[in-house]
Amino acid sequence: MMIPLFLLLIFISSSSFSECSQQGDVPVPVPGIHEDDVVIINNGILDTVLTVHCKSKDDDLGVRTLKYNESFQFSFQPNIWDTTLFFCGFSWDKEFHWFDIYKTKHRFVFHINSWIIHPSGPCLFNTNHQAYDYCYPWNADNKQVF
Repeated sequence: MMIPLFLLLIFISSSSFSECSQQGDVPVPVPGIHEDDVVIINNGILDTVLTVHCKSKDDDLGVRTLKYNESFQFSFQPNIWDTTLFFCGFSWDKEFHWFDIYKTKHRFVFHINSWIIHPSGPCLFNTNHQAYDYCYPWNADNKQVF
């Protein structure tokens, strides 16, 4: 009886990914298992379209284009090994950068990770200060995700 339960857990951890669109779809969580959300907002590059492409080892979320102040949101359940990683490529004009937008082991905000994107790097929402004041530099090498 233990083996089928273990297989069920593996199935849930590997296949319980859902995506939200810019129009405000609400993800439906699996009962008893929490979902994490990532929100990406083009709030730092006025009058410029931001191209975003996010991936994990198992999921490619596709390419999105965000006008100023538009957002892209996706939801998922972290795997049971706490190794879930999503990284995103960001491009505008002739700039390209990438960033590890979600790492299970480095989760700062409980289950909602809201980011604004600036030319100097992404900033994470700080629930204590109610501001986007956890700012980070871009990842060092130019990993292409497009």
